[in-house]
Amino acid sequence: MRKTDISKYKDEAAPSILDLALSAAGGVFAFLGRIFFSVLLAMVVTGIVIGLSLLFYILGIANEPLTINLDTITLNQTSKIYIQNYETQEWEEDKQLYSTENRVWVNFQDIPKQMINAQIAIEDKRFWEHDGVDLKRTGGAIFNLATGGSQFGGSTITQQLIKNLTDDNFDTYWATKDGITTADLTITFKKPTKVNRLKLQEYIPLGQRVSAFTIEYKTGTQWQPVRVKEELTTIGYKRLVRFETIEAKQLRVRFLESRGPLCINEAGAYYAPNGTLSYEQEKQSHASLPVKSIKLTAENEFTIELEQAQTVRSLFYLPANHGIISHYEILAGTSKENMRTVAKGEFSNIRNNPIMQEVYFTPTDAKFITLRATQTIQANEPISYEKIIIQ
Repeated sequence: MRKTDISKYKDEAAPSILDLALSAAGGVFAFLGRIFFSVLLAMVVTGIVIGLSLLFYILGIANEPLTINLDTITLNQTSKIYIQNYETQEWEEDKQLYSTENRVWVNFQDIPKQMINAQIAIEDKRFWEHDGVDLKRTGGAIFNLATGGSQFGGSTITQQLIKNLTDDNFDTYWATKDGITTADLTITFKKPTKVNRLKLQEYIPLGQRVSAFTIEYKTGTQWQPVRVKEELTTIGYKRLVRFETIEAKQLRVRFLESRGPLCINEAGAYYAPNGTLSYEQEKQSHASLPVKSIKLTAENEFTIELEQAQTVRSLFYLPANHGIISHYEILAGTSKENMRTVAKGEFSNIRNNPIMQEVYFTPTDAKFITLRATQTIQANEPISYEKIIIQ
């Protein structure tokens, strides 16, 4: 018979159901804990990355110069109609007219101090303490938004002013003073930037005014005209100008002629990497329409006669080393008796860079084209040319 010593098993008891349940629950909680801490760690890392990115972005834009001249900003105001009292000979207000904004300009010194204090108390009670950004209020707004608390804005009066002056609101615009119909608008980039598109927009409720403008870019200390394939005359509600890609730190729009004070409510420069326009062929060769003759018909003008009347849309002018035209007017017609102006403007920087100049205008039927000098580099010097091409 086999003998077995059972003394060594007598103190060991089988695990109870409670022990098994606790062991299983401990494994589940450990698994859930690992998932929770993994998600928490991912959230913390993501928060740090987003926070640092936001910090660098804020520091970047904080160092950008803010050049807003309040004297050049015009907002809609209420128009007033006055009639003259024939008895007193005094002009009296008869009606007030307005469209989107019923706004009357009031000088700051004429606003009651109580009104100023009330506005600050409602909109930005720490206005006199911060430099334009109320970090405490902004942080509180973000916290309430994240926790579902009462929502309120965090912007200051300074931020609201900047937004009203620089937003995409169609009813805000930049304007020159009455009687000023020419001006330069310069766009400055943080670093040399590729550009080949320019969007301009006039404030149409006040009418279409611009009738001639040019676009230039700065290389070194010199301004050069961009190469376009269209006339730069009117702008209207919206104008997108396409030109040869340039890389520059500054782009300038020169408004040369306008029917009244300028009213520009949007301007933007862009780069289209897949633009379809090509300028390479024109760089290599400029083929002219058949020309019968080019004659000096006055001290300040050349007249080009084509072999036959046909549609023309551009003139190319290569200056000689003397008698260089700086400002021009181009006339065209099927006969010398019906000539009309099709373009006028300035050959930008032609004094320092006397290269082939290109002028595009609305296609018109013509047999005679006149290039008239309204100003030359050297006053009273007879005009001349190296080459004139009509296309």
